[in-house]
Amino acid sequence: MLNRVILDDLVEIFEITTYDWFGYPITSENILTLHHIKDREAGGKTSIDNGAPLTLEAHRKINVLKDFLPEYYQIINEMLQVINNSRLPLDYETAVYLGLELERYLSLKPSQAATSLAKRTTNPPDNQVLEELISIFGNPKADWMGYPVTANNRLVYRHIIEPSNGGEKTIDNGALLTRKGNDLLTRVKSCDDALYEEYLYWFRIINDSKKPPSREVITIMAALKKRLNGTFTLKGQKQRNKQDQRREQRLLKELALGTE
Repeated sequence: MLNRVILDDLVEIFEITTYDWFGYPITSENILTLHHIKDREAGGKTSIDNGAPLTLEAHRKINVLKDFLPEYYQIINEMLQVINNSRLPLDYETAVYLGLELERYLSLKPSQAATSLAKRTTNPPDNQVLEELISIFGNPKADWMGYPVTANNRLVYRHIIEPSNGGEKTIDNGALLTRKGNDLLTRVKSCDDALYEEYLYWFRIINDSKKPPSREVITIMAALKKRLNGTFTLKGQKQRNKQDQRREQRLLKELALGTE
């Protein structure tokens, strides 16, 4: 959630409306994300002072630069830091110039850059899509199912529409779950279709909003979590058995009436 707060603050401070700091247009498919000027792996904080509002396209291209031309990646980040320190809106001409510089750096290794960018766009690794989801929805203390994020229960990418049903590994088809939440959801799929489908419905609501779960959704998820926990208890199993028996009895009565 912190990522989203910082991104919103940057948008307000720098009056971001139609284009990012590289001049790339902001659209429903090319949404704004938070770029850490100093990488988190290097100790960079999630803060206004270390943030740059970049579209997905710009973010992916910067990451390609990081992979193959780290010295130019550093130069780009130094430029972004100068903009950040100014606390002034960036005019469109300067943004376009920075975008051209980014493209020029990428052209120094065109074949590697093109291949890497294609993979990141059409078949990105799970960790890349996960990072992009976090940059949009924030780095939460709990996943979308309400399970705490810890060192031993890290966030993972979950397909909303599964690959077996044609679901792609994209931001629009992703949910932020912890390993525990992901494992439990996989288990519940085999024993409670209704609950599983309800989870998927709310994942879609959250994803479509492109914002962290609202209080209302968090409350709904808490109720679903109770049902989920009950699914794997003896009491819950007995209740489901009784429900199954009642459904079978109703079905038999309907069949009997139909034969009269």
